[in-house]
Amino acid sequence: MLRTIAMICFAAALLFAFVRGPVRSMAPGGSSDFSLIWLSTRAWLVGESPYSVEATDRVWAKHSGETKPPENERIAAILVYPPSTFAVLAPWCWMDWHPSKVIWAATGYLLLVGSVVVLLGLAGLSPRGLAWWFAGAAMLAMFPGHTGISVGQPVALVMFLIVWAQAMRVLGRWNASGVALGLASAIKPQIGLLFLAYEAGRGRWRTVIAGVLTLAAAAAVGVLVLRLYGIDWLPAWRDNMRAFVLTDNADPSLANPLRYHLVNLHVWLHAFLADPTMVNRMVWGVTVSLCLGFLAFDRFRAESRSEMVSLSMVACVSLMLVYHRGYDAVVLLIPAAMFAAKWSRGRFGWRDLLAAGCLAVYLVPGATTMVELAKRGTIPAWVVEGWWWNGVLIPHAAIAVLVLSVLLVLDRRDAARSVSASA
Repeated sequence: MLRTIAMICFAAALLFAFVRGPVRSMAPGGSSDFSLIWLSTRAWLVGESPYSVEATDRVWAKHSGETKPPENERIAAILVYPPSTFAVLAPWCWMDWHPSKVIWAATGYLLLVGSVVVLLGLAGLSPRGLAWWFAGAAMLAMFPGHTGISVGQPVALVMFLIVWAQAMRVLGRWNASGVALGLASAIKPQIGLLFLAYEAGRGRWRTVIAGVLTLAAAAAVGVLVLRLYGIDWLPAWRDNMRAFVLTDNADPSLANPLRYHLVNLHVWLHAFLADPTMVNRMVWGVTVSLCLGFLAFDRFRAESRSEMVSLSMVACVSLMLVYHRGYDAVVLLIPAAMFAAKWSRGRFGWRDLLAAGCLAVYLVPGATTMVELAKRGTIPAWVVEGWWWNGVLIPHAAIAVLVLSVLLVLDRRDAARSVSASA
């Protein structure tokens, strides 16, 4: 009976992720981020500048197959994808807009499901056990995955490449692992590069070399095509990048009305500090300290086959350190699988329960929901105007990642102590 309930929960989660992901991406306003990717990549393919609003407008008019302009406003400050991204994502962008959008959404959904399945296997869970089905359902229900698909972000592809890299490493296919991490870094450097750096920290040089060569090849192809078309892309890209950090998309300060979309640690610290330089230094100080603490205990601990604790730490650090929106938190599927495995083995203490609570935060887009309720007047003014609104409620997702990181350090400390005690 319980197994049947578990399978029903998993099937319901599959349907939920499909409705909230691909179905929502087809609705008006859906696939907004993919429209940027499609425009930039298609411009790259046909010899227009991917960093110019005028050029991408021409691309839309000539190559989209649509008679109306894109729904979302275009400004140069959001045309910031590096050339390496175009080289990797070109297979999804050579068609007209509508078929590209459909195929991209379907790809994202399948890769999200694939990431969950592979991660559960890496964590040591089997479909023969109840934990596999319940954990899989919870992971599919986490909002970063299906939200990323609904807006057309490449996070599902990046996540799958990272997970696939770990699966290849377990099988001893070091080059394939490196290629996957190189591709992930080419698409989203702010996520993929840290996982590639982790492989360097482990001394897996075949993987690192393959990853660096793959990233370099993608970047070289991206730049070469632009140069062949005679496009002076670098100054425009730099200008767009400088402008991007000042837009509502990336600014974590209280001046940004859309800051609740962000999950990097800056969002929380800006509730108490206005100086961006000081905030940035504190973020680096916190993350570096956590990493050093983790590594100090890690050297006493022989890694398990799947290294899920270490990979979970990398996922958390990647979210805290630089600009990230909620959908990038799809990397938290890694610690979700790890804690599900601990639960299935009966090794679940109060700290693990707290960690599960931190992950449960990502079952719903809490900050977005609260802001919408506040706009409707559902949330009282005294709550919105209190210090806890900007200091706790809005940045609660970022705080959850910080707490989860601390718990992972403590987990590694306990493992190191057990190894020392048995020595």
